[in-house]
Amino acid sequence: MKPYLQSITVSSQVGYCKPGPSIYNIVQAKINKGPTIYVDDQEKNFIPARELGWTTEIADVEGKWTEKITKLLQNKL
Repeated sequence: MKPYLQSITVSSQVGYCKPGPSIYNIVQAKINKGPTIYVDDQEKNFIPARELGWTTEIADVEGKWTEKITKLLQNKL
């Protein structure tokens, strides 16, 4: 895995799906305490992530979100 990727959680494997808080709590338990960046294409999925203190970014169809994430990673690492 890349140095900035700590965990991969597949909803069908853990039995929960977004935007239910259970899947976010599973992810939170797997990662180290530190900055977490959550990317999704639906605003409704950000609520539980923000409640956990995660940074959120909308995945726009143009792909501009990747530039924003790159800058965030450079600033947080």
